[in-house]
Amino acid sequence: MSEQHVRDARPVVLITGGSRGIGRATSQHLASLGWRVFATAREISGPAPVGPDTEPEGRGELVRLHADVRNSVSLRTAIAGTLERTCGRLDAVVANAGIAAVGTFVDTPPDVLGAMMETNYFGVLNTVRETLPALRKARGRIVVISSDAAIYGAPGLAGYSATKFALEGWAESVAYELRPYGVRMSIVRPGAFRTDIWQSRIYRPEPGSGSDLRLAEALAANWAAAADRAADPAVVASAVERALTAAEPKLRYTVGRDARQAAALRRLLPERLFTRFVEHANRL
Repeated sequence: MSEQHVRDARPVVLITGGSRGIGRATSQHLASLGWRVFATAREISGPAPVGPDTEPEGRGELVRLHADVRNSVSLRTAIAGTLERTCGRLDAVVANAGIAAVGTFVDTPPDVLGAMMETNYFGVLNTVRETLPALRKARGRIVVISSDAAIYGAPGLAGYSATKFALEGWAESVAYELRPYGVRMSIVRPGAFRTDIWQSRIYRPEPGSGSDLRLAEALAANWAAAADRAADPAVVASAVERALTAAEPKLRYTVGRDARQAAALRRLLPERLFTRFVEHANRL
């Protein structure tokens, strides 16, 4: 190992789901600020899809690694590779990997609901559990990427919302447990931003199922409208940076005008009026 490698003082961050959308924007942003970024993904494009692909970004470094947060062996291999390259240093983790599906609860297959929970919830738990020894040593930071779907139960996103509600409850609880060790936890709640989530599969009723086709079509139209107004994920990357660098990071960062509006209305409106807001916003 080179002397330069040993003496490298740049902060190190591991980002899951780092190849697209918010994960990619965050990886590039932090690398441009001088971080050593290790971005994992289930699939890596390029000539070496199963090995690390180093890509210089400004003053920092961006290394792409294969990892599936649902697979403990794959995840441990990526983390071990990161720690080997950094002489055991890991200052921060951004748990971003996630998937979504659109459709009413009765029309969404159980295995799809399970896959969302395995990725969006247990995948984060797996990532934090495996990196926690290094983070405690560094008195580091953890950022979990949640969603405005954790602010209220969005129709058509029952399974996805459930994963984000679970994630936030877990993160808030664990934040208390980690504070004595100097590790700080933050939750970033993005609204509608340009990511691959808008290509998520939309489940419609099977013929003869008895489900409401009009409701399914309304939900699909609302999803398409949200995709059209989605903003640049660079805004979320800046919020992640603040969570990683603030002297006193907040527990929650709500990002995007739509997410901030939903959070304010949820806090201020009586339940009856908030229900009407959700129905109107989702064209029900």
